[in-house]
Amino acid sequence: MTLETEPIYFPILRAKTGEEDALGWLSPVGHLLARPVLDFPELTPKNRHELERFFAEKIHEIATSWGTAHEICLDFSRYGPDECVSDGRHVVEYAFELARQARLMCLPTVGPLSLRGPGTDYFEAVSRIAARDGRGVALRIPTEDFVTPTMLTGVLDETLALISAAPGHVDVYLDAGSLFGMPPGSTDEFSLMQSLQAAAEVTHALGYRRTIFVASSMPDSMVRHKKGQVMHVPRVEFRLWRQIVAERGPSFLGFGDYGVIYPTQAESTARRTPPSRVRVTTDNEHLLYKGGPKEIRAISGQAVKDGALSDAAHSWGAQAIRDCATGRGGAGNASNWVARDMNMHIENTIAAIAREPAVKARKISFEAIGTTGAPWLQDSLAFPHD
Repeated sequence: MTLETEPIYFPILRAKTGEEDALGWLSPVGHLLARPVLDFPELTPKNRHELERFFAEKIHEIATSWGTAHEICLDFSRYGPDECVSDGRHVVEYAFELARQARLMCLPTVGPLSLRGPGTDYFEAVSRIAARDGRGVALRIPTEDFVTPTMLTGVLDETLALISAAPGHVDVYLDAGSLFGMPPGSTDEFSLMQSLQAAAEVTHALGYRRTIFVASSMPDSMVRHKKGQVMHVPRVEFRLWRQIVAERGPSFLGFGDYGVIYPTQAESTARRTPPSRVRVTTDNEHLLYKGGPKEIRAISGQAVKDGALSDAAHSWGAQAIRDCATGRGGAGNASNWVARDMNMHIENTIAAIAREPAVKARKISFEAIGTTGAPWLQDSLAFPHD
């Protein structure tokens, strides 16, 4: 049996403590088969030296949690197109210089000029990074730019000219953002599926390295959700992807999402005590538990009692929730809750992708990468051993 090294899951996550900890506690299989995009949170510094310290700390955190053995994408979508540090270097170039020093295997991420402009400073920085590192570029295309093949081709041509890259070195992310509230089987869902298929046909014809569909059905934190009740949210994005790859195969379209966080979740600096949450992902839906600020043990116990953790039984996140419910582990804080839920989500999603008949033929050598022992406890993650 040969070792499969190609990632099969491409989430877009915030580069924050909870998400970083979730990555740090992934199983060896999870590290191997996921390739995240980490989007840096916005910092409004008092001066540029403060921004430099922030980036240095953040790169150190990522190197500690993700490690240096596998590729990861870094994005700076929340920063201005001409944002610089004290010596005049673009923030993207500064962050990648730190990443090289930390021996991270990073790819820069870019978007259309309409989102990463005005001006071309951001694109020129990405072009220099890609030329030096030779790992390629991740390109995020929003829905409005891949509605028709003509629009997509125009955006692709413009962006590649700005970063001086060839299609074979670029991974295209068809980023549909939030699908929350989209009714299953609706005309909107059907239209999105048609747009995705047409867009993927364009990128394949033009020779792009990968094409990945990214979206999320997770609700915004402001959506009404009564404490003590379980909210069931259909996982529209995963159902759409499964339908497409069942016909076209996994090489036609990869899959990613935004984890357990709403895609455009607002960053708040206000001091407040958040409600306790447990967010569980299955193949078909998200199960969202919510309680008062000090009720995390109670809702963790409810999730365990309901059997909601069964699909993630061997993940670090599920074990942390079980320990919280029984009192063997700490209650934690909001970042810890994100880490637990996000870790479960990533492990569950990788396993769900691997169970798809179109993907199942890909062989993983568990003996070669090791999947047993603390903290992971994964014995199979539902991958085929035969």
